[in-house]
Amino acid sequence: MRMSSRIAPLEEKHIGIIDLGSNSLRLLLVRIHADGSTRVLNQVKHMVRLGEGSFVHKRLREDAMTRTIGVLRSLAGMCAAYQSSEIVAIATAAVRDADNGQEFILRVKEKTGIDFKVVSGREEARLIYLGVSSGLERSGKLRLFIDIGGGSTELVVGNSQTYRNLDSVKIGCVRLTNLFFGSRTGPVSAREYAALQAYIRNAARHAFQRVADFDIEEAVAGSGTARTSRRLPLPWRMRTLCARAGRPEFPGMYSVMTGWSGSCGNCVPARLKRAARFRVSTRIGLMCSLPGRPSFKL
Repeated sequence: MRMSSRIAPLEEKHIGIIDLGSNSLRLLLVRIHADGSTRVLNQVKHMVRLGEGSFVHKRLREDAMTRTIGVLRSLAGMCAAYQSSEIVAIATAAVRDADNGQEFILRVKEKTGIDFKVVSGREEARLIYLGVSSGLERSGKLRLFIDIGGGSTELVVGNSQTYRNLDSVKIGCVRLTNLFFGSRTGPVSAREYAALQAYIRNAARHAFQRVADFDIEEAVAGSGTARTSRRLPLPWRMRTLCARAGRPEFPGMYSVMTGWSGSCGNCVPARLKRAARFRVSTRIGLMCSLPGRPSFKL
């Protein structure tokens, strides 16, 4: 019998993709057509702050878990309403670093029916690379992909074809707030600022050294932190950070990560333009199978 060489088309289906971070919880509902093309049906984001208070004692707090499970119930309902045949659910730093992380995953499964996979830091970096790079123009030049999350920061070096280096460091907005400031608000003292700098340098030293070995032509940032920063005028942002730290110079996280330092008024914009084009991706990194949205020049 002669076999047909034609490949049968895929069956159209709806899927839900959930990204549970230390700070935010996202759902993307997608229709996958028979030809493999996709269409976003709906997307939502909730600031559940699952990692709040967890990075000091390495345990998820009961109030944070209860809050997150309540939102996940509603997301499971949305997936059912859109007749999703599959839910892909990923959990990252807050869950993987918590001693009671697996207990939380089992509770989520029992209460919502959603079966989460907890990914390692390197796997999170790989998924972010796949998601963000698929939304950019194809290029053989090396890019640095940066994702500053609530519990970790992922640094990936790669081009459109493959990645060359994957790193995940324990630096994130929720983690640093937990470790250094707790629930306190107000000005940051010079002593606290210096301690924060030292922590960042020590946590990321080896990752930064590995990145420095590559000839990188472009940096791309993808995360809520990057999008929020992009909305602020850069000189204002530098001056505000310096004022909060009580310093005329800005040798903080920005210079720790880039190696650039100097006065707020003139150091960053000029050197940034010379060294690399810095772009902000609006894409959720874990949505690696979907077509990218535009990136924006900072």
